[in-house]
Amino acid sequence: MHTLFHTTLIALGGITALADSAGAFYKGPALFSQRPVGNQTVEVIERFGPVGMKLHLVQPMFTMEIAEIEPGSPADQTGRFKKEQIIESINGEKLANIDPRIQLGNMITAAEASDGILKFDIRGEAEPVVVQLPVLGEYSETWPLDCPKSDKIIENFANYISQPGIIQSWDNSRSRAFGLGMLFLLSTGDDK
Repeated sequence: MHTLFHTTLIALGGITALADSAGAFYKGPALFSQRPVGNQTVEVIERFGPVGMKLHLVQPMFTMEIAEIEPGSPADQTGRFKKEQIIESINGEKLANIDPRIQLGNMITAAEASDGILKFDIRGEAEPVVVQLPVLGEYSETWPLDCPKSDKIIENFANYISQPGIIQSWDNSRSRAFGLGMLFLLSTGDDK
């Protein structure tokens, strides 16, 4: 009995030491984690918000590679982005420690609340690529209710998907998107 007690204490001490050493590296809960597998894409961000680019996250983790640039988007308007470029940082911030979608979303939120500028440091480029996003302001304390920024986002998205052919192209590429797009438009309460 005494030996079992000591063995249990030693095991718990080892687990605690491992947790402490892991805590020194990770800054928060592990919301995004996949086992490394060479240089393959481990995550795809289909649309990096209003920036207008598709990103591949490749090994080593948190390496952002440009997969596509949406024609007419703020990223496209710079004329400087190319497929397979590696983004080193955005506004001086590198991806690390949390799910990249959360971090990228926070970057967009901060830019939209201030000057709308995102500066992309691209591997091998001397000067950053500056993308100008629309300034939408900050979220209100009651968002999404009674929030001018939320209202602008809904209006902008409704205008986008109500363009001729957009919902139909969704229907061809994403099952059930047609119905969801129509349902979203109805939910705006806008007569048009």
